[in-house]
Amino acid sequence: MIRLAAALTLAAFLTASAQAADWLHWRGPTQNGVSTEKLPDSFELTTVGKNNLLWKQPFGGRAAPLVMNGKMYFINGFDTAKATEGERVVCLDAETGKLEWDYRFSVFHTDIVSSRLGWTSMTADPKAGTVFAHTTAGFLLALDAKTGKLLWERQLTEEFGRVTGYGGRIASPIFDEGLVILGLVNSSWGDQARGNSRFVAFDSKTGEVVWWSSPERHLLQQPCGDGGQRPAVDHQRCCRRLPPCVEGPHRRTALEPPLQRWHHQPQPGDRRQSCVCLPR
Repeated sequence: MIRLAAALTLAAFLTASAQAADWLHWRGPTQNGVSTEKLPDSFELTTVGKNNLLWKQPFGGRAAPLVMNGKMYFINGFDTAKATEGERVVCLDAETGKLEWDYRFSVFHTDIVSSRLGWTSMTADPKAGTVFAHTTAGFLLALDAKTGKLLWERQLTEEFGRVTGYGGRIASPIFDEGLVILGLVNSSWGDQARGNSRFVAFDSKTGEVVWWSSPERHLLQQPCGDGGQRPAVDHQRCCRRLPPCVEGPHRRTALEPPLQRWHHQPQPGDRRQSCVCLPR
């Protein structure tokens, strides 16, 4: 059965099977923008109960939603143009649209405009029941999917010198084999003193750093993008691919530091490139 849920400008298509409906990454289950589900022949977003519209709620945002175990999660802004304006993670019941919980946080250390709040998509560990969010202010959050309780957090700006791109652009994290992997632009200490696009992997249970991946020295001559690059995972070939402006790694397990298998030099003006893994 095809089910349609709309949250103002946000619409998500769900099936009756929770497993089939789970979207745990940006660009869908396989991270390639393809869904095996079928859209209804027609739909409209005006009247609940008609033309395949099951429910609608006054929530919405720029980012794609995460769907897991019958719940829908996403980040959006709230209290626009007020002193209390900020971002929040929202959890809705995917069947009814009921608000289950929200987790609110402030926005700071950025030149972002209100219309770009909630820029990133979320990711999740379905076995542990944890959802992860990267906020505009630089927090990486791990939240209990059922209750919204904070499990751990890292402040990427204060700890690692993370910066936002033009207008507040930042990257969405992915989850892979016990790691939360995130692309960012930072300038810190030692071998990270020069500002550049990098990737960092955190232990999904503790938030501790497991590894960093930085471009080879000759690629540092052209810092690329604004941190909008998202990794992709190819489980069939046991491959983790970082965007072409950094590396194309090949690892036996996600816990091992990346080893470069190939790289592609971006052209001037290439920005926010993200990988897609396609079958051969």
